[in-house]
Amino acid sequence: MDSVSVEMSSQQIIAGWSAAPEPDVMGYSIFKVDPGTGNNVLLKDSSTVFYRFSTSTFNSNSTGNRIAIAVFDSCTNGGVICNYHSPCVLSYNMTTNSNYRCDKKFTFSWTPYVGWTADRYGVWYEVNSSGNWIYLEDVKSTTYTFDIPQLDKNYKFFVRAFKTPGSGGITSTSNIISVALPGHPKPTFNEIGHVSVTNNNSLEITGKWNNPASGYTAEIYFSDDGFMWNKLQNTNNLYNIKHSGLLVSKQRYHYKNIIFNPCGEACDTSDTHSSIVLRRNSNNMSWDEYSPWISSLIYNLEKKSNSDIRWSIEFKGGINNSFLADTSVGLCFRVKAVKGNNDDSAFSNTICLFVKDTTLIPSGFNPEGNNPRFKIVNPNISDGQAVMSIYDRWGGKLWEGDALQGWNGTYNGDVLPMGLYIYKVVLRRPVKNELFGGTVYLIR
Repeated sequence: MDSVSVEMSSQQIIAGWSAAPEPDVMGYSIFKVDPGTGNNVLLKDSSTVFYRFSTSTFNSNSTGNRIAIAVFDSCTNGGVICNYHSPCVLSYNMTTNSNYRCDKKFTFSWTPYVGWTADRYGVWYEVNSSGNWIYLEDVKSTTYTFDIPQLDKNYKFFVRAFKTPGSGGITSTSNIISVALPGHPKPTFNEIGHVSVTNNNSLEITGKWNNPASGYTAEIYFSDDGFMWNKLQNTNNLYNIKHSGLLVSKQRYHYKNIIFNPCGEACDTSDTHSSIVLRRNSNNMSWDEYSPWISSLIYNLEKKSNSDIRWSIEFKGGINNSFLADTSVGLCFRVKAVKGNNDDSAFSNTICLFVKDTTLIPSGFNPEGNNPRFKIVNPNISDGQAVMSIYDRWGGKLWEGDALQGWNGTYNGDVLPMGLYIYKVVLRRPVKNELFGGTVYLIR
């Protein structure tokens, strides 16, 4: 027997042998060999030196395909049966390859060729039944770990056993194994609802995403320039996040939510949403377009005075990002971006128009009198924009808090004595930052 092999197209086992030199040889008897029982079953008498077996006789995906031949002469006397030959059989175990999505490797193995000593095994693969077989390499072992170039593809593999050099180029091809290597399932939605200003230094980010399977996580990222991105925090499937410490009146901020599969790989990124910055130039109000709603977006410019509880609409349904507004003293303005069909909305920062930006700081106060708290006054300053610190004459801090609410003359609940105390007030606003310091007289 020269070799037993598997035909590529039909996956039938084929056998070939050299013609016997004796003149009285009339043909060849082909046997299915069972070495365990010694029961060699005659399959066919053939006058050729080649035979293709039906898949019902030999299944190329099964081991135990042992084939041998013997010659017979003109008197039908049979010769000695040769040593049997058996082709390589490829197989794989998906339990062993259960981590292929993360390590991007797929391992398969094969039985060694039986009948002659294989010098090496060449490994080939094909993608999505393209018919383009790609040679990988020759190996000495009977196991191969394939570096998966891309998931969500169907791969096929076979190996070819090469007989010891000097054997005239005799080889044997194995069966072909087919394996689908799908990647992780994709999320079906990953959407930011809105990025909206909530106060002078905070934004609200809402959104939702789905877990297509267990093991998925997501993180919200932000950027103040659209290029350098920083992680803000992990997100749940339905999230509402407050991002504080921002200059929402001066700086635009950008957000995107990234979903990671169980391997920790980014597999889906939401659209980038950017906050709205409202600006004033004389009586012209302008603002950045809210993205990514540009194609289905309208703007409402809203206003209110200090005495109003609710916002009223200066104009409704605009598609431009500027407007000549009523700039009467005492009015505040903001923009509301409305997504088509009122699915969602987002607010800009607020701009208020006041008479004069002056910070008044008293020189003394009486906790038991008409002005019981030491605090600043400036109608242009909002809660959270001014911080007051109180110190004793030795520099020890006695109190710190919102300068608009003020200090009541106590330390940890204890009444402090009459005298001079040192104060520091820090103002941080979109228009400017200021620092005030001095002494205040506590009267008893």
